[in-house]
Amino acid sequence: MQKTHYDRHHIVTINRLRANHYSLGESLHRKNIINTPTCPCGAEIQDIHHITFECPLYTKERSSLLAKLKNYTNINKLPNIESITEILKLPNNPPSKFLTEFLKKTKLQV
Repeated sequence: MQKTHYDRHHIVTINRLRANHYSLGESLHRKNIINTPTCPCGAEIQDIHHITFECPLYTKERSSLLAKLKNYTNINKLPNIESITEILKLPNNPPSKFLTEFLKKTKLQV
């Protein structure tokens, strides 16, 4: 079995997400760094789930992520991946890499 190597950016990003300490509105608000957890799109909370699956500001970037996730689940005969928790459960699997690629495309500093 071939071992997959992940770069530092991937490892740091996944660990921040798993620890629930990242630089989006919800996390920054929880730490009293900003006054509100709102997203620039107008949503009440800017968290990783919102950015990944809902935010209209990242529809274009999201389409690639969702296509990769669907392809991965189909090939491996797995149920659809519909939450961040499912992706972060196995940080060394391809879906976590798809997520960090998506976040790079959004240019958000997570």
